[in-house]
Amino acid sequence: MRFQIVVIVAFALLICSEVISTFTEIDQAKISSSGVSEAKYSTLKDQNKRSLRTDKVADAVDESTEEKGLWKWIKVNFWLDMGHDEAYVLKKLKLNGLDDEAMKLDKNYKYYKYFSKKFWDYQISSWLHTRTTTWNVWKNLKLHERITVRDEIANIADTREFMFYIRYVISFDTRIQRTLKSGYSVPYFPIPKGASDAELYARVRIMALERREDRFAKVLLGLTDTNKQRTTTLEGKALMQHEDYHWFELFQKLRNEVQNEAEAAAKAAATAK
Repeated sequence: MRFQIVVIVAFALLICSEVISTFTEIDQAKISSSGVSEAKYSTLKDQNKRSLRTDKVADAVDESTEEKGLWKWIKVNFWLDMGHDEAYVLKKLKLNGLDDEAMKLDKNYKYYKYFSKKFWDYQISSWLHTRTTTWNVWKNLKLHERITVRDEIANIADTREFMFYIRYVISFDTRIQRTLKSGYSVPYFPIPKGASDAELYARVRIMALERREDRFAKVLLGLTDTNKQRTTTLEGKALMQHEDYHWFELFQKLRNEVQNEAEAAAKAAATAK
């Protein structure tokens, strides 16, 4: 019962802060001596500060009570709903400036870890919903600012951003594959102009590691007949003359390497027994 009361009070505070914001905007509009334009400016300015005021109300709650942990969970979910980024949450949890090791030892780390997971779940789901190209996701993750050619991939291989990129590519490809297997059509997916060698190599290698079938790989690389159904893949001369055919060739080469490595590992394991 006590926890329920805390939850009710917490949300009441959040709602009250919004009401206060609204009345503040009305009052400022009334007393403005500069006419309608200044009233509009005040309203816009206050709208930008709503989340700050709300957080101030939230921070004013006495966290010395036994329910402070519950209150933090409420705030974390509120920050997610408000669309705040990780930098904002790190600052609010007083984790900004700490290295990874120190952060993991902090009592607030579990809240940040939860926020980060949910934040990226939402982000990746949003990209999937809009069928964002892998190149645009690469840019959204700022990977294009770090590397441009395939030989540099080792420099980002262990980064969190690259892990998110891999996760997105696998999810995107799997979703398209399921759609095709269900008999539905999909949009045309040409390789974006301007996509870097590093991104395309990473994208093709992930497809190879997942051992995508040729027919799905062709669709994902834009090797389809645009004069017919967009799911009609190119064959023979038309395929080999396509400007992006070399990426499909690379895909097949990498997939064969993956297959050979898997077979060798299985054979070695069987021999060891």
